[in-house]
Amino acid sequence: MATKGSSLRHDAWMRLRKNSMATASLFFVLLIIIACFFVPIVGDWTAPNDADLSATENDTIQYNTHWFKPSNYQNLDNKFATPSREHFLGTDQVGRDLLARLLLGGQISILVGLVSTTIAGIIGITYGAISGYLGGRVDNLMMRIVDILYGLPFLVIVILIALLFSAYTREASEFIITSWGWDSELVLKFANLIPLFVAIGSIGWLTIARITRAQALSIKKLEYVEAARSLGLSHYSIMLRHIFPNMLGPIIVYATLTVPGFILAEATLSYLGLGVQSPNSSWGILLQEGANYMETQPRLLLIPSLIFSLTLLALNFLGDGLRDALDPKAAKD
Repeated sequence: MATKGSSLRHDAWMRLRKNSMATASLFFVLLIIIACFFVPIVGDWTAPNDADLSATENDTIQYNTHWFKPSNYQNLDNKFATPSREHFLGTDQVGRDLLARLLLGGQISILVGLVSTTIAGIIGITYGAISGYLGGRVDNLMMRIVDILYGLPFLVIVILIALLFSAYTREASEFIITSWGWDSELVLKFANLIPLFVAIGSIGWLTIARITRAQALSIKKLEYVEAARSLGLSHYSIMLRHIFPNMLGPIIVYATLTVPGFILAEATLSYLGLGVQSPNSSWGILLQEGANYMETQPRLLLIPSLIFSLTLLALNFLGDGLRDALDPKAAKD
């Protein structure tokens, strides 16, 4: 009796499940994403309305007891509050709920990391694969361009690109708000991130291009690629069906390591006033603010650092697991 075949996707998933650390890391990353993107939505559904607001003796508007406080709400009378039923992780230096800032800041950090990595991956994989596959003078010219870009100061180029796109995104967001009637707060929140996506992603592809080129140089000399050429397949078909699938492992591993690096780049830009703008937040901003109160209020630094470090470790373990699972040579154990 003939055995039923299985798809490469199914085989990869079965190999990934055998790696306990990679599986646990996958669920942890999913848990972080769900917490950052869906818990604030549920909190908004049950958020207090204007009737639930009360004024103190100093006419300071204060929310009654509630499980999720808006991250931008400030209460100077309750700054540096310790964890309690009202504030699960306490409050920061201006009385904002730390849990709300951690979750909503995670939205921006995760978006910056993932979207910038996607942009850098698309540019770098395409550029490096073409360079390595064609070889010769074309490869030499394309790699010299990469070397020149490597010699430019990364931060300065990112700042220039961010400033250039900021003007266009500002005009586009104003047009969307006035013409389409979209919520101004939501539009401005995400419009502020587009220059970050473009700036970081358009510069961060250089290393991915080199890794992809090295993989393409080695793969194009293998027997199955030579066989595909002898059968008359086009260069496009060879790259799409034989080159790209067989170099995914190292690229995915590097991409998982790139995400936290891009998050740190966002934090640097935000510190210079060119990234995430107040009152919005991100994990990088929380780390910077917590460092200012490290001696007196270590909680403000330790909690964001713990979440960021665990996310970094999870991405590393997940990347290693995906590399092993997507290795075509291990298609049949």
